[in-house]
Amino acid sequence: MNQIGEAAFQAAALDHTKAAWGKGVRLAAGNDTGHFPHGENVRQLELMHGTGVTLLDVLRAAILGGWEACGGDWGGRRFGLLRAGWAADLLAIQNDTRENTGAFRKFSLIMKDWSAVEDFRIVE
Repeated sequence: MNQIGEAAFQAAALDHTKAAWGKGVRLAAGNDTGHFPHGENVRQLELMHGTGVTLLDVLRAAILGGWEACGGDWGGRRFGLLRAGWAADLLAIQNDTRENTGAFRKFSLIMKDWSAVEDFRIVE
């Protein structure tokens, strides 16, 4: 896809996201729900918020939206909540995400399935 095609695609995707959210559709965000490479999906959250989606709904899309979109309990794996028996991927974020999506880029710890990830990089 050329740059003009990519820009038009992104603009249309953002318009559709805003329209769907405005009609009450629950959103999902994450590695497999957008066209962002693994590790760069924070950009998806920033763009989603830029359309007017509230930060609370952006957080919900990032934390529970994918699990719900995959059928929730029907998907065979429980994640999205901190509960015994559930998978847990966590970020220790240094600032309040309710105030600024830039906080998603400032974290000090990553955990994958309850284990700390030792070597991680922040993608700008």
